[in-house]
Amino acid sequence: MWTGAFSEKRRKFEGYAMDGTTAPGEACVIAINGGQLSGFWPTPCGVSRMPWAVEIVFPVGPRYAEFAPGDKRGPAGQSERHGISNRNGKPIELYPFITPECSGISALVTCVDGCPSGGGLQLYVAHNPLAAVPIPLGLFGDTVEEWEAVPIEGARGEFSLRR
Repeated sequence: MWTGAFSEKRRKFEGYAMDGTTAPGEACVIAINGGQLSGFWPTPCGVSRMPWAVEIVFPVGPRYAEFAPGDKRGPAGQSERHGISNRNGKPIELYPFITPECSGISALVTCVDGCPSGGGLQLYVAHNPLAAVPIPLGLFGDTVEEWEAVPIEGARGEFSLRR
């Protein structure tokens, strides 16, 4: 559902660019309120235990731990997940922000609050490292959880996520 919402909004932005609604040089930010996408108790994070904003656009998967018989502790880390299948079995890529095809999108902003009591929404922002028009960190305020992908030196096309 989250990936479908992102894909649909991305298609709309591409149409806006083609029909002149948006001009070259303008930042385009997709916003998704997943208050009704996450089930009965909306959660800001997916299987990766990272915010949906990150999980939708970067190839992060669930955390893992490996154990062998007799081991008290084994290696652990964050797995990579490059795709999933939809209900029809069609593959859905989970890394649009590390492909040039998505360079027209500057960032993805998500939240899961439908109508928060006491004020503002808790926002999560994933910045596109390949954006044609990047937006600065901190643009949405200091209470927002922001994530960026930083190129790894000497590893072309590889990125490290950081909050």
